[in-house]
Amino acid sequence: MNYIWEMEVRDCSGRTFPARKFYKQAEEFSPYYEQCGPCLNRAGEEEVIYFNSFYRFEDIFGALFSTQEVPEKVRETLFDILVHYLISLDLRAGLSAQDYLLKQLETSVEEGDYGSEVMQQYRMLDGESRHKICLYLLRQFQAGASIRLCGEVLYKVMESGVLYTNKLNRKILLYYAGIPREPASDNKIQIIQRLFLPLDYRIRVFWENHFGILGEGDTMQWGKIEIY
Repeated sequence: MNYIWEMEVRDCSGRTFPARKFYKQAEEFSPYYEQCGPCLNRAGEEEVIYFNSFYRFEDIFGALFSTQEVPEKVRETLFDILVHYLISLDLRAGLSAQDYLLKQLETSVEEGDYGSEVMQQYRMLDGESRHKICLYLLRQFQAGASIRLCGEVLYKVMESGVLYTNKLNRKILLYYAGIPREPASDNKIQIIQRLFLPLDYRIRVFWENHFGILGEGDTMQWGKIEIY
């Protein structure tokens, strides 16, 4: 990473980080880079980030650091406020229409607009899964809900498994995950069902053991057949 806005994008990936960042001008830096390494210094709930503001913003900050008339504490506070504003401009300038809509969706889900249960399940997801969920939510708004879309979300988020239609009851889908049942994977299944499965359908999940299919030897192994 080179630019400080990239750290904000990294934090949106779902990693744990302090809620408050404080930006400071680095005393030692390369003239060819904006970020400095090591640039982070945590102090309790605050993350202090040192970087080279002169790389792109010398016209803005040159005067601030060239005068001795401004008290040091005031200088640091003004610097931090201005950097936060410049980062927000950076991020907005780089957003496409889809990026903007995705950001709005992320905020809506995160704040509970889709219900408290979805909000809690969403917060348990890793950053990549969150992004995939919102990306497919946007597709659902554009194209409408469908079993096909729900199946795509399952494959992308779970990264394994096969979704079958049930000839005996087409309203009950059969999903073989092929992985152990764990809280994280179970949570993914639940939020996908809540957000993408049409109301009159439901999914029966098979975790490690497949249900038997005549003619498919891998699914007919003794002691490894799930009954439904």
